[in-house]
Parts: sequence; C-alpha cells; structure tokens
Amino acid sequence: MKKFFVLLAAMAMTFGANAQIVESSAKTIKVEPAKPVAPKSGYNRIMFNYSPLFGSSVYNGKSADESSTMNGGSISYTRGIAVSKRLPMFIETGLGWQFNTDKSLDLMRLNIPVAFTYRFGFGQNKQIKISPFTGLNFGINVMTSLSDSYYGSKSARKADEDNYKSFQMGWLIGANFTFKRFNIQIAYTFDFMPLYKRDASTEYTGFGEYAVIYNIPELKINTGVLNVGVGFEF
Repeated sequence: MKKFFVLLAAMAMTFGANAQIVESSAKTIKVEPAKPVAPKSGYNRIMFNYSPLFGSSVYNGKSADESSTMNGGSISYTRGIAVSKRLPMFIETGLGWQFNTDKSLDLMRLNIPVAFTYRFGFGQNKQIKISPFTGLNFGINVMTSLSDSYYGSKSARKADEDNYKSFQMGWLIGANFTFKRFNIQIAYTFDFMPLYKRDASTEYTGFGEYAVIYNIPELKINTGVLNVGVGFEF
C-alpha cells in the first residue's frame, strides 16, 4: 500500500513538471497578425509612343466635314506620387516630347500631364497591374514649321503663321497595363483649346464696279492625340 502512494506521488510530480514545460513553451511562442502591405510611395516610367494627331475644322462655330491626320511619335517621362498610405492611388505628372508632320506642317510640342490614377493589382505579389487614369494635359507648341510649297509663296505662309497657337490644354484619359517592369499604354488627349484659329475677315479684288468681295469665315482647328506605346517602370 505504501508503494502505491509513492507511485501516485511520483506520477503527480511528473504531470506537474510536464504542465510547467508546456506552459513555459506556450509563453515563448508569440504569433503576430500579418501587417497589410502598404503601396509603394512612388514610381517612374519611360514610354515610347506612336502618337498620331487628328484635326477637325470648325467654321464660324459649326463643325465641318473636314479632318486631317498628322503622323508622329513621342517619348515621355512620368513620375507617380502616392496620395494614400493604404490605397494604391497616385498623382502622375512628368514631361513628354511629341513630334508630328504632314505635307503642310511640322509640329513639335512639349506635354505636361497631371492625372489621377488607381492601380489595380493582380496575381502573385500583384506583379500585374491595370491602372486607368484621367486628368489634364498642358501642351506647349515650341515649333510650328509651315511649308512654302504648300502655301504657294513665302508671304502667304508668313501671313498664316500667327494663326497657330503656342499653348493648348486638353482632357487626358487612358490606361496603363504593367507586368513587373514592362508597360503598355493606351491614351487619348482631347484638346479643348484649338491648335489653329483664323478670325473672320473680308477681302476685295478688282476696282469699282468690277470689285469682288470675299467673306472669309472664322476657322478653328481642334486637335486630339492618340498615344499607343511601350515602356518600362522603375
């Protein structure tokens, strides 16, 4: 009987020791909840685009069935600046160089976009991103070179030069598709300030009763630019 009580005491001591070991081990294990990954504070992008310019004519405030297309291209640098610590919302701005040409005109323009974008991430580590954006584009036409052969004479060309505007502003809309660092962009700019504006005027030819009067209507040429290109982000 005495041996039974000794065995029972030994088992109780062993159980207590094991309980202390488990309790001690449990205290050393600390599990912390996973912290949400914050969006990166910013990014840079270089793009190489095909950038045709489309023109439409407006006579005396009425749209005409006239359009033109100038082939061209552009290269641009964009900086994305985070506006939220938790959501992938960014303001994009930068600088772009654009060149367009046709038989009558060579145009060089600097573009300064200011746009808002939201970057939707997909896949492992969100390596695939779709980023729609919208905003304003400010264009500075640093060169408008007209063709003497198109106008027929140097004087006619010079008379029309002042009708081309040096500053334009337009609405910008588009999207970027990014995989790791590779980027594809599709965008369009609707310029609501015209590239060209000629005031209405009256011209006379001949003399006296043989005089002929020409009423020249006001003419505006509104433009839009399509950008389709590839680039990389870093």
